[in-house]
Amino acid sequence: MVSENENFFKFVLFTDECTFHRNGFVNRHNFHYYDTQNPHIVQVNNHQHNWSINVWGGILHNYVIGPYIFQGSVTGEVFLNFLRNDFPRLIQHVPDFIKNRMWLQLDGAPAHFSVTVRHHLNEHFPNAWIGRQGPTSWPPRSADLTPMDYFLSGLVKSNVYRVPATTREDMVERIQQSFQGISPLVLSNVRRSFRRRTELCLTENGHHFEQLL
Repeated sequence: MVSENENFFKFVLFTDECTFHRNGFVNRHNFHYYDTQNPHIVQVNNHQHNWSINVWGGILHNYVIGPYIFQGSVTGEVFLNFLRNDFPRLIQHVPDFIKNRMWLQLDGAPAHFSVTVRHHLNEHFPNAWIGRQGPTSWPPRSADLTPMDYFLSGLVKSNVYRVPATTREDMVERIQQSFQGISPLVLSNVRRSFRRRTELCLTENGHHFEQLL
């Protein structure tokens, strides 16, 4: 694929889900403070009412797809319902010449791996989806190999967490605004960067991308 078509990644819809927490806080061990005197730093770790938001998004060519806000946990049934009823609407603005050549990339999350989801993907994306036990496999534990990992998720979270969210609705609005603010030029640069990363992986340790050759 990649070896035969240098534009292959223009037609891959890279997708991922990520969770946004109320306090914008993931791992307390990532925060360390050093000073000769007590800095009297106060960090809020607990709220009376905690909540989180599960968000799906994607990048295809020069288009941001989403966001889609899940209500609750993402199970196989929930993800199948999303693919059937919401996904087609989210890609309506993508030109047909791109959609007709589109490959759908998923990671190995349990919701993506359910039997009903894989049956749906095989029916609607025959030999054109990338994922766990798909027609084209995605390597396990492939951290930072897609634009979702090293670009979109981090950018949106940095925008959303810049100021603590006051309500769930406030956070949802910030997520939507952050997605809408990403320009096609930025996405074009991200795709070129990903292409260079891919070529480096193929050169130095090709097993990461040998399934895409």
